[in-house]
Parts: sequence; C-alpha cells; structure tokens
Amino acid sequence: MRKKILGCGVILFLGLITGCSHNYLTTTHQTYHADQMAAIIKGQCPAKAHLSYTINHQSRLHALTNNKGSFVVSVPRSNEEQNVRLCSNYHGHKEFKSVKVKANRPVMTYAQFAQKYNYLHLGQSASSIPLIINNEMKNLSIAPQATLRVNVQNQQLMGLTLIYPLAHLKSKDQKMAMAQSIMRITTLTGADGPQILQQLNQETRRLRRGKTVLRTITSNGRQIQTSITNQALYVYLTHQ
Repeated sequence: MRKKILGCGVILFLGLITGCSHNYLTTTHQTYHADQMAAIIKGQCPAKAHLSYTINHQSRLHALTNNKGSFVVSVPRSNEEQNVRLCSNYHGHKEFKSVKVKANRPVMTYAQFAQKYNYLHLGQSASSIPLIINNEMKNLSIAPQATLRVNVQNQQLMGLTLIYPLAHLKSKDQKMAMAQSIMRITTLTGADGPQILQQLNQETRRLRRGKTVLRTITSNGRQIQTSITNQALYVYLTHQ
C-alpha cells in the first residue's frame, strides 16, 4: 500500500513538473496587413517565457518583451511580403509560430524623395535629409521644431510620419509654419498638398472631446491619416 501511495506521489510530482513546463505560442491572426507605418502582431505565451523573432529567415534575432503573457511585434511595412517566425522559450522547451505580413506599394523611391526635399530646402543645412537610408525606420529633425519619421525598405519610401509637438504650436506663426510643412512634404510625395491641407482643416473642426483619430484623406493614390495625443500631432502618409 505504501509503495502504491509513493508511486502515485511520484506520478503527481512529474505531472506538476511537466505542467509547469507547458509552452504555447498563439497570435491573433495568421496574416497581417500594415496600418500606417507598420503591421502590429499580437499574441499570447507563458508569462515567464523568453521571446524572440526573425523576419524572412534572416540570421538576426530580435528580442521581444513578454508583458505577463502578452506580446506585441511592430513590423515596418515593406514592398515585399514578410515572414515573421516567433519563438517562445519556456523552461528549455521551444515553441515556434510563423505569420505573414502582406506587401504594400511604396510611395516612391527614397532617393527621389530625399533629392526633392533637399532641392526644395537648398541652403537650409539644418533641414537637409540624408540621401542614403535603407531598411530602417529613422527620425529626422525638420523645421519648424518637428520630426519627420521615414520608413525605408529596399530603397523604397514605404511611408512617412510628420510629428509636431503641440507645445510648439501655440502661436499663429507656428501653426502657419506647420501648415506649410505639411503642404510641401505631401506635395513632394505626389499628393495634392493644398487639397490635403484644406481637408485637414475641415477634419480638425470635427474633433470632439475624447476623439483622437480623424478620417482618412486620399489624394493621387496617397493616403493621409492623422492622430492627436496630449503631446503631439501625427500625420501619416502611405500609398493606398
């Protein structure tokens, strides 16, 4: 009888160990589409698992934060379909999950955009844009006290974000400079800058308390989305 009880105890103990080592890895979708500058992959895993991922079978391994069993991966939009392979390592047990991010049309080549921008701002060294950026999301400082975030993949400009701190837009002159900046940069991408500016003015009048996202604006195949936080105004431009 004692041996039987001891045997049951060993089985129960082994069951607890294997139960504690149970690994899993799930995502909300199998295929993702980019919105604005990136595709957002969300999923679940054990709360103490170590997470990582690779893109398109590249050797570079990206570490991923585990937020008590939840994770989020931001994959910049690209003109090529991307295969994202996720890995959850929990007590030495590895679980893998692969998802796809669909390709998007580029706005234009990055070289074209940079050359046009620099020509427009000829002589203004503080506003010049680097001619060579590739396979990265990069923040560039532009006037007036604003940030231009570009997503360049395979030498293609996949999208850009104009970021204007609200603290710097309290005067009429600062607002006018922001409007001119939006109009010029959207025009450089092939959109109708003055038309976009007019529609943005109409959209801002629609803002209500608690609303942070305005309706999408389209112009010559370009798509403009806007959001507002307590700190900044964001203007996103991508291809439809």
